[in-house]
Amino acid sequence: MNDALAIRAVLMERLGVPASRIDLVLSVRPGRTVPLHRVATADELRSAFARLADHAAPGDEIFVFYAGHGARVSSAATGEYVYGFAPSDAVNRSGGLTSLISGRELNRLVRALIARGATPTVVADTCHSGGSARVAGTGVARRLIPESGESEWRLSEGAWRSFMMMHPASEPEPPRRSGDDRDGSGWLRDVEGMRAWVMLAACRDAELATECPWHDLADGGRRGVLTGSLLDELARVPDAVLPSVRWAELMPGLRQAVGRRSTQRPTLEGSASQPVFGRGWQPEQRGFAVVCTADPTQIELAGGELHGLEPGAEVSIGDVVARVEQAMPSSCVAHLPPGSVVPANATAALIAPGPRAVRTRACVLGPAADVELPRPEPLLTLVPHGPADVEALAWPGRGWIVRPHRPAAGEPAADEVIAYLGEPDDRLLAARIGAAFAHWAQYRAIRDRTSSDPMLFALVDVALRIGSTAETSSRRDPDPAGVHRALEDEPLWIAMQVRRPPPGRLFLGVILCSDDGNAIPLWPPSGGDPISGRRGSDEWALPEGQTIYIGADRYTPAFPTIRRDQQASHYTFKVIACMLRDDDPPPDLSALAIAKTVQEIVDAVTAGRPRSIEPYVPETPRRWCTWDIAIAVRRA
Repeated sequence: MNDALAIRAVLMERLGVPASRIDLVLSVRPGRTVPLHRVATADELRSAFARLADHAAPGDEIFVFYAGHGARVSSAATGEYVYGFAPSDAVNRSGGLTSLISGRELNRLVRALIARGATPTVVADTCHSGGSARVAGTGVARRLIPESGESEWRLSEGAWRSFMMMHPASEPEPPRRSGDDRDGSGWLRDVEGMRAWVMLAACRDAELATECPWHDLADGGRRGVLTGSLLDELARVPDAVLPSVRWAELMPGLRQAVGRRSTQRPTLEGSASQPVFGRGWQPEQRGFAVVCTADPTQIELAGGELHGLEPGAEVSIGDVVARVEQAMPSSCVAHLPPGSVVPANATAALIAPGPRAVRTRACVLGPAADVELPRPEPLLTLVPHGPADVEALAWPGRGWIVRPHRPAAGEPAADEVIAYLGEPDDRLLAARIGAAFAHWAQYRAIRDRTSSDPMLFALVDVALRIGSTAETSSRRDPDPAGVHRALEDEPLWIAMQVRRPPPGRLFLGVILCSDDGNAIPLWPPSGGDPISGRRGSDEWALPEGQTIYIGADRYTPAFPTIRRDQQASHYTFKVIACMLRDDDPPPDLSALAIAKTVQEIVDAVTAGRPRSIEPYVPETPRRWCTWDIAIAVRRA
């Protein structure tokens, strides 16, 4: 209730939403006085959903917020399960589960709203699963469990049938097409119109969402960790900017804030380009954010050698062409022609990569519409046929797909599919192929860019370890081909040790690359300096001779997943090390984030993120190197 009322206050006080436009459904404890509301029973929640679906009109912005208990219910006979919201009357007097607002009901609500032309945003601060070994020690899990204390409601075959009869919306939905699955919260399956919805979930399926005392509530009042962190991040946004702030701009800080209090990992599905509070999806400008410096002949870009922005590369800012002079892994300095003027909030597009940039060759096999490439795409070259790096082709019964190029023609295999693009008669097929090629080229340029420095290689030891905790993990060596083999759900860590004191400030960072086109900066947090701790936290310090372990974060292992239609997936952990001067800011690896797979990017556009640190112009190139740990993950 604390969370719901706080979100309502933001809507009314900062965004001017009238109370008459807000449907408040609460379970109020005795003695509390709250605004006019409906009681949070299952019938009232379903009625609220029905009112939304009945009254939604094209162009409406709809915001659904839920904070409370979640529950997992499974069949002891078949292992089937459903997740859901637990209303106030979820449990009857005999302790049995009588009603649940299932995730499938929520899916149907979202699809109904999209079908009416509305734009729904759903925020769920609740557990998605009954059991997890990753419960935060400082928080209370937001889950509803049986009186037996078990982690989920396991029903007999007869009880399961009765439960499904009481929850008709929980009946199984039609089978998904191959490629329709995502590694997300599990509440929303893919729907047409990626730009038309957003789902923010407090945690992943197998995790628990927690709540704990919050700084703005007296007498030990609690908030959900997701909601409290979201409110804190929104409080940092000026009122004039709040209506237009995008999820992509809010999520990095939100994930860090949640991570400081809990091991849960928030997930965002839908379009990260969507504004948090509506106004509809609008494409962002593509390119690298430009930061003007004190020297009018130079600019700093939020992109570096890993993007192809090395010395000799050229970028365009409108009609101005600048040449890169000095570069670090994720930032660079470019020289402007005399008399050039760069506007505020400009972005730069790469028009000529440096001599060492990784370029991708792509081809289309079989009859198809002309490929529509986003422009400019200097890292991508179209060839009429092989040899190529990536190809698009028709797979009978599956539609058009993108996969790594195979010199010998053969039946496609699901394990090699990068993205499913649509049917031959899809009017957007040409644009989807072009967007997939361009995104894969950008991803591959990051994944395959390497740098070697003998001094840094001798200074730092990097290894892959597997185990539920860092302390009990064991080292895993690669096979003769240099690939580490792992099973799905095996917890992975990157172990890094600075063997001796470095000759100056040493920066270390970790990026996880998955071969569906996703590049995820894992560590350090944006703005963190892992060698000196100058940014406010000594947990990032790297004492010489000691080993630190990085998984999904400093304290949580990584769990690479496998798409539902596949038996194996491929990942690369890219460890980056570089030497910094004392007054250099640490590299911001968030500039390297490609927070969408190729499957997601075919209808979306990404953009650089502005830097908030005063840039430092390096006098000499920085020493840096990479360790690439390739992993093949298979189903157990």
